[in-house]
Amino acid sequence: MMPTYRGSYRRSYRRLTAAAVSAITIFSGVFLTASPASAGVTVDGGGSTWSSIAVTQWAADVARQGLSINYQANGSTAGRVFYYSEQVDFAVSEIPFQAEYRDATGTAVTNEVALAQKRPWVYLPIVAGGTSFMYNLVINGKRFTDLRLSPEVLAKIFTGAITRWNDPAIVGENPGVALPAIPVKPTIRSDGSGTSAQFTAYMASEAPSVWSAFCR
Repeated sequence: MMPTYRGSYRRSYRRLTAAAVSAITIFSGVFLTASPASAGVTVDGGGSTWSSIAVTQWAADVARQGLSINYQANGSTAGRVFYYSEQVDFAVSEIPFQAEYRDATGTAVTNEVALAQKRPWVYLPIVAGGTSFMYNLVINGKRFTDLRLSPEVLAKIFTGAITRWNDPAIVGENPGVALPAIPVKPTIRSDGSGTSAQFTAYMASEAPSVWSAFCR
C-alpha cells in the first residue's frame, strides 16, 4: 500500500486494531543487473517483505543446482537503496525508482532514478496478489469477524477523521451491530513499504476527497 502517511512513498501497511477486509492488488517487480550468475556463486538481494515467501521458495529451488541466493526481506525502499548503493545484485520492490523520493515530512530528498542509472538494470514483474486489512474487534466478549467498511470510511480511519468504533459512519455500514465506544488504533509500518504505497494509491483513487483533504 504507499508513499509516506502524508503522500511520500513509505508504505503505510496499516494494520487496524480494526479495519476492513478490502482487497488491493499489488504487483511486485525485481531490479536485475545484466551479469548472469553461475553455480557456486552467491547472489545477494533485498527488498520486499510481501514478496519474500516467493523469493525464498525460488532460492530453495535453485539451491539444488548449486546457486546460493542470499535475500534480505527488509522492505521495498531499503531494497531500492541497497541496489543503487551497489550493496546487492538484485532488489525486489512494489515501488519503481522515484525521481523525487519523499521523506515522512513530504520533502523530496532523493532522485532514485538518477542514482540507479550508474548500474544497468531491467524491471521484471514477478508476483501479483491481493492484500486485506486485519482488524481485532471484540463485542460482548466475542471476536467480531463480519465488519464492513467502505473505501471512504477506511480512508477516514487511516487519516484520523474517524477515531472510534461507534462512529456514525461505521455504524451506518454495519446495521444492527452494537459497536463499542472504544478507540480505533491504526498500526502502520515505519519503513518504506510497497504495500503502503499501494494503499496510498488506493485511497487516492477510491476516496479522493478524503485523501486530498488529508494531504493538504
